[in-house]
Amino acid sequence: MRVSLDDIPASVCEKVGVAVYIAQRLESALVCHLLVRRNQTASCITPEMIEAIEDELERMTLGQLVRALNIETGTDASAENTLTRALQYRNHIAHSFFKSFDSVEEPARRVVLMLNRLELMILEMRSAVGLMQHWTEALAFSLKVDIEAIRRDYDNRLSLLSLG
Repeated sequence: MRVSLDDIPASVCEKVGVAVYIAQRLESALVCHLLVRRNQTASCITPEMIEAIEDELERMTLGQLVRALNIETGTDASAENTLTRALQYRNHIAHSFFKSFDSVEEPARRVVLMLNRLELMILEMRSAVGLMQHWTEALAFSLKVDIEAIRRDYDNRLSLLSLG
């Protein structure tokens, strides 16, 4: 039985929205980290430095950002697994989440399964965002790089302060 839009309650749509939002936060956190890494010889990241790199980074997909980070940093296995799982979850939500429940006949059971899976994916993606936020702040601190320009000028997209 194919899941139709009429079969999807608002609670599931809301959780999908949260998951998509967190995936976007992960993209922003990865862009922010790569901005710091690519400007690590500067004592302060200026809006001009951000502009010089942002066009390239903002055109990259989440998968390309994860691969770029792995290439540039040689991330440890645990961090790489966290980021890879987050990427897989984002791709699942974007490409096959609803289709994966076509075989569940009972509507109430389908909703419970959808919500449970979304909760797991959201938790994992939040973990990946937290990892990148912590890692970026630690990198900036260790390099003595001022990242206030990122916080100030890109707070809506690249905030390191919270999931908002």
